[in-house]
Amino acid sequence: MPKQPLILKFKISYQNGVADQHHLDMYDAAISYLGFSKALNITIGAILNKKVKVKGNHNSGFEVYLETSNKGSFEQIVTVVFSDPTVSTVILGATGSALWEGVKYVFGGLLGQMQPEPPKKIMERIEPIFEELNQALETPLNEAHRPIVSDERVEIEVTSGRKPGTLKLDKKTLKEISQTDIR
Repeated sequence: MPKQPLILKFKISYQNGVADQHHLDMYDAAISYLGFSKALNITIGAILNKKVKVKGNHNSGFEVYLETSNKGSFEQIVTVVFSDPTVSTVILGATGSALWEGVKYVFGGLLGQMQPEPPKKIMERIEPIFEELNQALETPLNEAHRPIVSDERVEIEVTSGRKPGTLKLDKKTLKEISQTDIR
């Protein structure tokens, strides 16, 4: 019997400011989702394939899906499905926790939120491409902040199910990642 593919879920939550009024500017939200899409695709692809790919939206070994929004909130579930369960389990662990640790480590470094090092098998994949990966993520993580550019009270949290740790984007992380105005 074939193994089930490994699935990892992320939750992106927009809170405070205009988000508490049950709306976000559509353009800002679209740019933010695009930034998160690029950042997740680049980071997961780099960890899986030991190579940073910034062009195109197709990565080998996984697909990233946007799930339906939760009614009455700005919580968006993003599902990553890994096509080869054997490879993904060996690299990422049976639950994907190692990958979440890698994503937090890479994003956190750019956002000024130092995170503990991920497991050795993930760190060995990140280290050789770390600088290139950081460069590739600057623009997407800047774009992910777009609603904060329009309303600095907005905060964005990224979590992964019951796995420990949260990445929080706010006006401090926008300042950390921004070198230019994205308006």
